[in-house]
Amino acid sequence: MAANAFPGARGAVPVDHVIFHAGQALGELASFFERIGFTLTPLGRHSSGSVNRLAILEQQYLELIGFEPGTPATVRPEVQSLPLGLSGIAAADRAEHVRRAPPEAFLPSRRLERPVEMPGVHGVAAFTNTEVRAPAPDVRVFLCRHHTPELVWQPAWQRHANTATSVSEVRFATRDPRRLGAVLRTVFDVDAAGDDGGFDAAGTRIAIAAPGQRAALTLRTRSLQALQEVLVAAGVACAAEEGRVSVPLPEAYGAEIVFVAA
Repeated sequence: MAANAFPGARGAVPVDHVIFHAGQALGELASFFERIGFTLTPLGRHSSGSVNRLAILEQQYLELIGFEPGTPATVRPEVQSLPLGLSGIAAADRAEHVRRAPPEAFLPSRRLERPVEMPGVHGVAAFTNTEVRAPAPDVRVFLCRHHTPELVWQPAWQRHANTATSVSEVRFATRDPRRLGAVLRTVFDVDAAGDDGGFDAAGTRIAIAAPGQRAALTLRTRSLQALQEVLVAAGVACAAEEGRVSVPLPEAYGAEIVFVAA
């Protein structure tokens, strides 16, 4: 889809990854994602104390992040304080992008690592996160710079039975739309949002849910038929209409994943 396919403000900073917070039930959420056709990376353990599994797309990825049972609340409070479900997004932090926001709008950057072990690939994935100084209360928005992208975008992890390829839209539910909008504009370096509060981040639309509307992640997929075959085989409920299939996440996560034809 062309970068100008969305109305509203446009930004040149792309989405790096989208985050689902699983709390201390990462295994359950990961199992659901596998049932709806995602290939997930093995359990990763961050040097900061969190754990994750990833669904690697063509140029982006989905991160299911959580904590092992018994993890103290003092470990990564910027994540543990978030509601369960679709509650975070990272912008790709690239050296060539000179940001217009003043440096004091951000906290000092933090380097994280996690071991990567798979047949033929062994190493330590390293990346740097930069958080905003005044975040939104219920959606984490930050910059992510990868130092070892070759340990993330592995072809074996990019093949999904549901044929998902890329993120088309992310819609966040929040109790403070004004603050979230300001944070999104700062991190993605856009001057202003469109009339509906949404904007185009280099081909991915980012929006804020209207009152009563739930959070949703929309993914492009090569074959809706292949997706539906996966869902039928797994016994997963969905709502299908021309050109799109909606899959609600388990109730505790308050969100849905929508697949649209690429």
